[in-house]
Amino acid sequence: MTSQIGGLIRFSMGPLMGLAILLSAGCGSDAASEAPVGELAMTLVATSPLGVDYQLRDALFLIRGPQDEDVSSEDYPPEQPVIELSLASGSYQVTLQDGWRMEYSANGQAYSPIEAMLVSPNPADVTVVFDQVTPLTLVFAVNGTMINFGPGTLGIAIEVNEILLSIDLSSSALPIGGPEVGYTGTVVNPNGELPSVGVQTSIDQGATSCLGGGTIVHCEGAAFPALAPGTCAFDDAIQARNSPCAGGTLVPGPATARFELSLASRDSLDIRMPLDEVQIPVTLVAAP
Repeated sequence: MTSQIGGLIRFSMGPLMGLAILLSAGCGSDAASEAPVGELAMTLVATSPLGVDYQLRDALFLIRGPQDEDVSSEDYPPEQPVIELSLASGSYQVTLQDGWRMEYSANGQAYSPIEAMLVSPNPADVTVVFDQVTPLTLVFAVNGTMINFGPGTLGIAIEVNEILLSIDLSSSALPIGGPEVGYTGTVVNPNGELPSVGVQTSIDQGATSCLGGGTIVHCEGAAFPALAPGTCAFDDAIQARNSPCAGGTLVPGPATARFELSLASRDSLDIRMPLDEVQIPVTLVAAP
């Protein structure tokens, strides 16, 4: 699976846009002339610049405010470009219920399920203002690339922004069971605030893999444990140890230090989605 079928999928509001929700308020019909009304227009399919199609299925949106509505993606044919619903202007909460699923299609093949995680606030607070368009963004993590379905009137404006991890290891010699070896990590987040991003380290040697420690990546600009947009440098350490391990034990000799960057769900820090990975050749040595 290549990066073209992964990433952070940003559902943004915009007319006739893929993977979008559009809330707008305007003049209503005569029957609704006592209060300004508008539209909820939803499109749940989009195509990336690399030709990969995404669609959100089994999606149930609960819209609560001056006018309560429940909208299901399955009540409409997948090929229908826009789902429209009249709404009164005012403050709303839009909740995506559990049970949704993401699918993708590459090179014209049949749609297949792909793991995804909703990382933006749910429910989302929006205000529908008379005769204006109110933006609403839902962000889904897939594999580490932000596919931004931005607003536009002539189609889908898409940017691809990777969340990148770099590691500067202070020494390539790691003593087994000995002192930790420090490193400086840098995470580049060109997207919005993310709920929790962490680095899990491990030492791989043949069929053996042992955990080496981990940390939450956090810098100023967001309340812990969230990660703010921009570049975040952090210091931590990795340790070569024989517990916990899978597949055997570590012995002196060549190995690989692996640093995995992952994103946690807003609902549970135990549910994580891989974002990026760095592998560095190291030499395991006997502890002094």
